Amino acid sequence: SPAENGEYTTLFLLRSDTGLLFGTGSKFDAAIFVQIKVSKLMILPTLDLGGVLPIFPLETLVYNFASNYCSGSWKNASAIGSLPCPGDTSSSLGYVVRNDNPKLSDGQTYDGVALVTHPEWIDGGSIAGIFPQFTVENGMRFKATLGCRQNGDACNVCYFLRYYEDGVAGLKQLNQWDIKYSDTPLAVNVDLSALAGKKISIVLQVVTNGSPDQDWAQWVNPRIVK
Repeated sequence: SPAENGEYTTLFLLRSDTGLLFGTGSKFDAAIFVQIKVSKLMILPTLDLGGVLPIFPLETLVYNFASNYCSGSWKNASAIGSLPCPGDTSSSLGYVVRNDNPKLSDGQTYDGVALVTHPEWIDGGSIAGIFPQFTVENGMRFKATLGCRQNGDACNVCYFLRYYEDGVAGLKQLNQWDIKYSDTPLAVNVDLSALAGKKISIVLQVVTNGSPDQDWAQWVNPRIVK
């Protein structure tokens, strides 16, 4: 493919086995054309391609948060400092671990890599991961499927998609979703184009809606695409 970004068109004629040139149309003299679009693939630091990543048609993968989850700094709202990554699933402070091909509350197994993010074990407990900074480009989107882990009947949480902007104070919000065990897993698709040209750090956060019991909140194939 061409080395520079852009749209490229090439015109062709076909040649018969006797050397006759021909194309399309009523007179067989119209050229056949091929058009391609070249766009760069931006890789964020410490990219880990381990695990089974499904192929998503018409997407250019920019970053997969689940494959690179320990590149994020994980915290709850109470403790000083960061939580370990991978986390300790017996910890009352909350934890994050990776889960390949997860099974969610609807009984289906989802291809790919998921994050299990369990908030701190207190009412209103939370857990959040702050990921490496990158520059947003027009057309970038955040996509994921959100849902509770199977057999976590008491699961009831709020997912937050937030960000920090370089040079700007405060945590900003892109969207939030309430999910409980009886809900169908939710596919989310958030356009980041309004932030084009800005350097941001994505924050994935989960907060309990009341009790933290069985709040095994999963982010399946959380990713930035273009």
